[in-house]
Amino acid sequence: FRDRAGVKPLYYYWHNNLFLFASELKSFHQHPGFKKEINPQALHQFMQYGYIMGPLSIFKHTHKLIPGHYLHLQLPNRTFKVLKYWDVFDVYQQPTLDITLPEAEVELKRLLLSACQYRMVSDVPVGVFLSGGYDSTAVTALLQTGRTEKIKTFSIGFQEDDHNEAPFAAAAAKHLQTDHTEYICTTREAQDIIPDIPYYCDEPFGDSSIIPTTLVSRLARERVTVALSADAGDETFAGYAKYPLALRLLKNLTGVPYPFRKTASYMVGATPDWLLKAITRNTAVSIKKKRIETLLRKKELNTADILDLLMSQVYTNEQLAGLLTDAVRQPPSYFSLSYLLNDRIGSLNKMLAMDYKTYLCDDILVKVDRAGMSVSLEGREPLLDHRLIEFAARLPESYKLQGSTTKQILKNIVHEYVPKEIMDRPKMGFGVPVFRWLRYDLAHYVHEYMKPADFNKHGLFKQEGVNHIMSRFQAGDRNYNSLFWYLLMFQMWHRQWME
Repeated sequence: FRDRAGVKPLYYYWHNNLFLFASELKSFHQHPGFKKEINPQALHQFMQYGYIMGPLSIFKHTHKLIPGHYLHLQLPNRTFKVLKYWDVFDVYQQPTLDITLPEAEVELKRLLLSACQYRMVSDVPVGVFLSGGYDSTAVTALLQTGRTEKIKTFSIGFQEDDHNEAPFAAAAAKHLQTDHTEYICTTREAQDIIPDIPYYCDEPFGDSSIIPTTLVSRLARERVTVALSADAGDETFAGYAKYPLALRLLKNLTGVPYPFRKTASYMVGATPDWLLKAITRNTAVSIKKKRIETLLRKKELNTADILDLLMSQVYTNEQLAGLLTDAVRQPPSYFSLSYLLNDRIGSLNKMLAMDYKTYLCDDILVKVDRAGMSVSLEGREPLLDHRLIEFAARLPESYKLQGSTTKQILKNIVHEYVPKEIMDRPKMGFGVPVFRWLRYDLAHYVHEYMKPADFNKHGLFKQEGVNHIMSRFQAGDRNYNSLFWYLLMFQMWHRQWME
């Protein structure tokens, strides 16, 4: 069995009558019958998104058990079935609740408190990761209010001001009167995490925020052995800025008759990049231009098209054709299965459901689990309590996204405990300036892992495509930051596990 949301991993291998299962891929390497063969579809998906979605894994004949599913193995005839017992898509198919916003806030607060308190039950010390954002502040506020013992909270900061959330976490901790531990990491401490990523992640993994997540896990482990993390708030309550942007794009594009959209597509293609950048004020437009053309040419536009092609893919299928030596079709994913969500469901809820089954499960939760377990810190996820999503999925969309205001209902609850002036600021994200490092003090990684001879060892990438990404990155083109990082992460993983 695997849990409903996919908090914990479960891999299995089935080939030549050999069945293996484990919570880590590295366990399979210990068995002499395990064959380490790279799955081209998984590599395609990694370079497209920066993570690999279940049921795929980086190796052939090796799969992730999908969250909310269980595997039934029949020993007599050596066959198995993967069966579903819970699915967030089914949750979103339920009728919308007839409930006022104040009533919804009361019920949500009750569920949140129950979910948080349940995960505080332990015979060992428990702490909370506090970033100062709405999700972690909600968890901290609900647990600290009415409790005489101070909750242990942890946050890290960085020397680079544009990536430093520590002051916001400290302000929230001071207001809530928690037992707060803050540590300002040096650049060297953060950089030293990078060589460990391939070992602990088992698969190529492209989310660089695993670096600060590992650092805060190390900090917490000095005082506690269990830590509560506040993941899934964005996917449950519509916290990402991409959601209102995607909805505006969908409205604008579908509002134009199809014949005019075709004309607009040609106009976009003919417009120079510099002019598009000036018009849209978006530096990523040059790499997104072809995608906008593709969307404009589609007769039937849907939410999945916008979320997948424009908001999620780092590299398109056409671009990957110039990079990967194996010509593979785009692997199926829950983006392509969005038709399972009926038309009654609103566009916002469709995006939330898809992100819950893709980005949350196979990126965010992988990051938190691997970072915590690297220091033997047990992570618990109160916002992934199934009662919360089963309630939030049935709320009117406007309770979550009100115009451009994200996480409306959760913010209203947090403001009962922490003044709005402490909380109200632009969303920063939990990251480090890894791309700046790679251009300067970590430039030696290029010489260590990304020489033509290193790529020739496996022959999975076309050298011309690699050279293009590396040259654009080194020229300072931000559109190629993530692609360069994905290539580096794959090369480091390959040396760790395949050589």
